[in-house]
Amino acid sequence: NNSNATTYINDGHSLSVTLANGSTHAYLYEMYNSQYSGGQWYNASDAMWDLSGNTMPCQGCGTTDAAGLPIAPLLYTYDEVLAGTTNHPGRFTLGNNRILKNYVWPATAYAQGDACSTNAGGYTDGNGMLMQTNPAPCSNGGASGRVPYGQLYRLKAATAAPAACAGNTLALNMLTAWKQYGMMLADGGGNGKWYVIAANDARWGSQLNCINTGADKIVGSDFEVPETAQLIANLPANCPGTAGACTTLNSYQAIQPSLVSISVSPSTASILTVTGTQQLTPSCTYSDSSVDNCTQAGGVTWAPLSGSLIANSNSSGLVTAASKVGSVTVTATNGSISGSAAITTYAVPTSSWQGLGLQGFTIK
Repeated sequence: NNSNATTYINDGHSLSVTLANGSTHAYLYEMYNSQYSGGQWYNASDAMWDLSGNTMPCQGCGTTDAAGLPIAPLLYTYDEVLAGTTNHPGRFTLGNNRILKNYVWPATAYAQGDACSTNAGGYTDGNGMLMQTNPAPCSNGGASGRVPYGQLYRLKAATAAPAACAGNTLALNMLTAWKQYGMMLADGGGNGKWYVIAANDARWGSQLNCINTGADKIVGSDFEVPETAQLIANLPANCPGTAGACTTLNSYQAIQPSLVSISVSPSTASILTVTGTQQLTPSCTYSDSSVDNCTQAGGVTWAPLSGSLIANSNSSGLVTAASKVGSVTVTATNGSISGSAAITTYAVPTSSWQGLGLQGFTIK
């Protein structure tokens, strides 16, 4: 009910998820300018996302986000950044005076911004621009250099971390996420700064301030604009090579990177028989050069699970030694691709009084 939602409290975004239940799909609900009053919620706009698929809104259709993107999947969480497991783009905002009144895939809408009549380097589908090359596809007048909604920026691979971030795992992992997945322009704001949006968590504190500290701080020119055509599956013929060939975006989906290789860390280990354990960690590399702990691939299967040398190798990669001494290869497999680690089990030598030169003595 949006009839009473007239007072803006910042942006007042509210995100909630209902879990799947039997034949009912899981849904993400997002509200803009949400307010709770008299036992019910009010909002200025809302969107419902079916989490069983990847369906996007119609072109030109907005959501609670100016770019027509869902908010929740683009939010950084403290736990994923700290663990180095971020496997998605982030979202950021710019001042409205730096935004182009247009959008690029996968965005589906735009809000405020400057109009552009010359889409140099971009290809239109009749509603907004599907994709673009670097620099931003606008060359006329006051809109030159403006950024369209949905624009993907990726931190250049050669960019060094600021000296102030040395030893700061959280900040260094965030920079890695920007190099691997980048960030999308999702909304506008009141000034020209880049605001990176993350899930609310008191643990963030000021740990990321080092990214914007010192003469070697990260700035806009440290980012690049990748061509998005390579990320889209099932494009129409001549799209994006010919303007107008990209007639609709409704059925377009992102190309899912394929699994290329698996490695296991550590690759070798020695553990004590019976009581010894070793945690093995898989690392998956994909066709887009991204790397994660195999979450995107759906995990790995460990083998052997038991045997004369291995008492147990559970689903998390924790290996427990059996009673025999020897060597065994433990393998992490996903489909036809696998990686392995060489495990050696050893026993503590049996002590004897003879070995200590104490023959003939009685020890009490």
